[in-house]
Amino acid sequence: MLKILTVLPHGICGAGVTRNSIDFTKYINSLDNNKIAADCIANSDNSFGNRSKSFDYIKTVSFLNDFKSVKDYIDNYDIIICMGAISKKRPIEEKLNFIDFLDYIKSKNKMLIYINLDHKKSSLNCRMFVEEEYVNIFEKFDLIFSHSWQGDFIKKIIEPANIKVKNILCRGDKNIENLFGIDFEKTKTKYWKKATDKQYKTLKYLGRTNKYKGPYLVRDFHYNHLMKDGWITTIEGIDLLIGTLVELYSQVMPTKVPRHDVNLTYVKQNKTIISCIDNNKTILERNSPAYIMPIYTNEKGLERLSNCQFGIELINFKEKDDIFNKDIIENAMFEIVATGCIPIFRKYWAERFIVDGKPLFSYGNDAGTIFLDENNPDKSVQLMNKLADNPVMYDEWRNKAFNFYKKYYDVKNIYSIMLKNILEIFKTIKK
Repeated sequence: MLKILTVLPHGICGAGVTRNSIDFTKYINSLDNNKIAADCIANSDNSFGNRSKSFDYIKTVSFLNDFKSVKDYIDNYDIIICMGAISKKRPIEEKLNFIDFLDYIKSKNKMLIYINLDHKKSSLNCRMFVEEEYVNIFEKFDLIFSHSWQGDFIKKIIEPANIKVKNILCRGDKNIENLFGIDFEKTKTKYWKKATDKQYKTLKYLGRTNKYKGPYLVRDFHYNHLMKDGWITTIEGIDLLIGTLVELYSQVMPTKVPRHDVNLTYVKQNKTIISCIDNNKTILERNSPAYIMPIYTNEKGLERLSNCQFGIELINFKEKDDIFNKDIIENAMFEIVATGCIPIFRKYWAERFIVDGKPLFSYGNDAGTIFLDENNPDKSVQLMNKLADNPVMYDEWRNKAFNFYKKYYDVKNIYSIMLKNILEIFKTIKK
């Protein structure tokens, strides 16, 4: 039996890397178990608080204090897949252990794969390989997957260091449509609600604080165009980082003064607020600015999303980073669709993001998606109001969205192609 081990050296962050590692492992185990099997382990040394909860499927082991156990795992597997690398801020002993881990894999003639799910240099800068003494780790890998040949990983990490990688595959290579997806049917079975059971005129952003995902564009969209029509908008998953405070407060020192265009009733990251949100004890009023909410556990966040009529993410790169739009779609965007909401995505991004060789926007209503032009949103607002009031039309749109995105981004489609490419290269290594 061929055995594959997926490793999260960075730990269980609870975001897309974590969920995709689990989904990839589960996909492999859904195949013929007499021929192939997989497991998933994560470094237990790096903690991510509330985000890392509810992921019991992953086994944990310390790269810093129990490195012998990490090595013991390797002996039982043929292919080892690293979903990222050790954090730059971690102790040097942990970084050196990771290099020892990679060398041990190669000494045992195992196949070693790296899957890069970071898009921008700002995210890559958190990894140990941005330090000059560690960047050559990529020469140890037999295969690297990344989003784009034009992305920061290739252009700002691999090429400047003149790294000789044996094999690199990106979106568009060998039928690869994306590097991750979700189980649409499983998610639908668990979360899908009847159109008439959903909370009327509700919109949710469910994700992370990252500015490029557009949470503050959602804030502005709600305040300027939805609030007067009685919509309730929640922006959930916001960390109270220094860079976030200016988006929430008009004054931070000597005391915090909330901005007029946000509702901070539930913003605090304490147990009382999180318990209130998780136990459905929030009071969300209409004609209020968008509610800002803290980080969440995936399962409970998706349940709240599924009760809303619409989900939104507005990918928003600076002009100099426009190239990223071609190859970036987020896990959270699939979750909007799979939980039974109508997705609202940014028109500018959709005109550039490529699906099966052509821009997403060119699919029109067949994608079941509202493409928001934030500079001229009236048409989208009118459509949102119409869909909110018409359950039959609402169902038609969200089912179109479900069928469209499932066709291209269901785990079975994504991972079957990735696995096919992995096994083809594995055969050449074993010759």
